[in-house]
Amino acid sequence: MQKHLKKKSRAKSILSEIRAVFAARSKHVKPKSFLKSALAATLVSIAVAANLTFTSTAAHALSVDASAAAFNFNANSSGGNATLISGTSNKVTGSIVKFSNVTGTSIPGVSIDAVVTTTLVSSTISVYDSPGSASSNADYFQVDTGITGTNNYSQFKFDFYEGGTYTGANTGIPIVLRNVSVTSLDLDGQANCQFTDFTAFQSYKLSNPTYLQVKTNANDANVPVGVTRFLATRCTNNDANIVDDAVQVQYDSVTSFTVKFGSNVAATTN
Repeated sequence: MQKHLKKKSRAKSILSEIRAVFAARSKHVKPKSFLKSALAATLVSIAVAANLTFTSTAAHALSVDASAAAFNFNANSSGGNATLISGTSNKVTGSIVKFSNVTGTSIPGVSIDAVVTTTLVSSTISVYDSPGSASSNADYFQVDTGITGTNNYSQFKFDFYEGGTYTGANTGIPIVLRNVSVTSLDLDGQANCQFTDFTAFQSYKLSNPTYLQVKTNANDANVPVGVTRFLATRCTNNDANIVDDAVQVQYDSVTSFTVKFGSNVAATTN
C-alpha cells in the first residue's frame, strides 16, 4: 500500500466491526487482519452487526455502544451506500464522501451515517474502493493509493452522524460511538515498509510475536508529535492476512477519528 520518486504504493485499509478494522495493503505495503477483522491500509470498512445500545447526552443526540458493531463502507456504484458530497471526484484531496446507514440496521429508529474526508500528502488514489485488493468483502472500504515520497501518506478522517442529518459543511448531528476498536492489518511491504498512524486512542494490542514496530516522535523524528506509528518490519509482500502484521487500537468514545496510511519510501503499486 522503485523507481526513485515515482513509485507508488497501494495501501488499503479495512475497517470491520466498530470494533472497526483497518488493513493496510499496497503491493508494496499491506496490512493484515487481526481478530478475524480485516483492514487494509487505505481501505476502510465498517460493518455493523447488532446489539447497539444508546443513550442521549447533552452534547450529542446519541451515544452508541459500538462494542458489538460492524459497519459497511461500499463505494461501488452497484449496491453501494456512498455519495460524493464535495470534490470533483472521490480520488482528490479534500473530497468528502458520505456512507449512508453504515450500521445496516437502525438503532431504535436511528441510523448512522459516516462522512469520510480525504487528504493526500504526496500520494494519489487510483481506485477509491477496490474490493479484492486486500479483501473480497465488499463491505470493506478499500482504496488503492500511490505514495510518491518518503514518509508520505493518504489520510482519511471518519466522522459519524445521525442518519440523514449531514448534507454538507456545518451540518449534521454527531453521534458518539463508545467502545470502538479499530484494527489495521496486513502491514508489510516490498522494498518499502508500510505504516499506519493513529492518534488519541486509549490503548492498543499487538500479537506476540509481532512484525510491527511502535514509533512516536520520542524515538523517531519522522513521526509527528502526538502520533503513534505502527511500522512494518517484515517489508516483503505477503498476501496472507496474519495477526503478526496487525494492530488493534481502542477508543473509549469517538465522534470521529483519523487514520493515515503511508510508506517509509516511495513505492510502486503492483
